[in-house]
Amino acid sequence: MALFSRRMAAKSFDIAHHTYYWPLPDTLPVRARVTTIHDMIDDTIVPNRRKSSLKQRSVRQADHVICVSEHTRKALVERYDITPEKTSVIHLGKPAPTTASSKTHEENTTPYILYVGERGGYKNFRRLVLAYASSPRINRDFQLVCFGGKPFSSEERNAFATQGLALKQLRQISGDDVTLHDLYRSASLFVYPSLYEGFGLPPLEAMSLGTPVACSDSTSIPEVVGGAGEYFDPTRTDSIAQALESVLYSATRRQELINLGRKRAERFSWDRCAQETLAIYRTLV
Repeated sequence: MALFSRRMAAKSFDIAHHTYYWPLPDTLPVRARVTTIHDMIDDTIVPNRRKSSLKQRSVRQADHVICVSEHTRKALVERYDITPEKTSVIHLGKPAPTTASSKTHEENTTPYILYVGERGGYKNFRRLVLAYASSPRINRDFQLVCFGGKPFSSEERNAFATQGLALKQLRQISGDDVTLHDLYRSASLFVYPSLYEGFGLPPLEAMSLGTPVACSDSTSIPEVVGGAGEYFDPTRTDSIAQALESVLYSATRRQELINLGRKRAERFSWDRCAQETLAIYRTLV
């Protein structure tokens, strides 16, 4: 940090934009400071005193704060007691097109429900498994494929067995973006049971790639998915199972969600994100 400070002090800047919470020196010669807040997880859901402290300092230093969702902005304003006029919402963009691989993945040979991301805590994977296990026809007709995160732990495998599920019914896959996009495109349904998200990129990825979405009706997720998802109460396994069944066993509903999802995803672009960010820079300088 000392070396960084000496080098930066020799220059002057119009804008210093924090895209994470590491504080810039107070003596940095800059006309305006901007910071981006992605979520309030460290302050609420999974408390982390150090990250929360860094975030608060970054917000205090900033002349303007960009939030990636209205839900995050409201939580920030309420918790940090800052004026709403100091904040703006700029949504993230959908993923750039990725060419599908020519390889046929073994995981794609049977119908499956796709889950993406880590599986612990507020991600609510445990309740998804309970919902999956509670519906005999779903766990008979569809695998539950998990992309990302670590391989299933012994604790998870024991939990599957306790619910009467065979290991062949659940699969964990790791890979690159091409692998993930292949999985999206071939999935019968994408499911997102998270209890909290500051934005939630996976549902946007799924919609943009023509995968129907079933998701939580909580926090920022409806702000991203809009009317293009089959919603459920993430705290109730029966609600999750009902939402899955209503899409998996209705070709009409599935196609409706695919069409709505593609249209919804068009509202989120990185070009738009960049232009809205540039507009904020211009108001500050």
